[in-house]
Amino acid sequence: MPYLVRENLFIGNTGDAADVLQHGSGEITHILSSVLVHCFAGVSRRIYQECGTLYFHAWSSPSFTPSFDCFGCSAAIITAYLMRTEQLSHEDALESLRQSCEFVCPNDGFLDQLKMFEEMGFRVDYASPIYKRFRLKVLGRVFH
Repeated sequence: MPYLVRENLFIGNTGDAADVLQHGSGEITHILSSVLVHCFAGVSRRIYQECGTLYFHAWSSPSFTPSFDCFGCSAAIITAYLMRTEQLSHEDALESLRQSCEFVCPNDGFLDQLKMFEEMGFRVDYASPIYKRFRLKVLGRVFH
């Protein structure tokens, strides 16, 4: 069963999404898979308002058993959304999300991005020195 985060905003796993697709839901009208979302910039108030009731689900690879650990990416996206729309710090937004679903656990990479998102004023500014430092850090990891 998906967890209600805010009015018209849910988080759940792949099984929850399949159940909603198969049996329908009076509350959920759209499903956004975190697999298809690659940056926080794509999750905005405009998209949320256009979609109505939005549901994020976490995806798991066939190579391992689905678990609540899969709530990393979806949790990071929803945390960023809460940060931006409610002007919350990344810690407060994540804590608020955990009140709805205790299983959320963004990994260190997602937490770094949430901190950066907060430092940049809840927007992604590719020209920002903060963003450029982050990209250099990521590139450094790739080449080591």
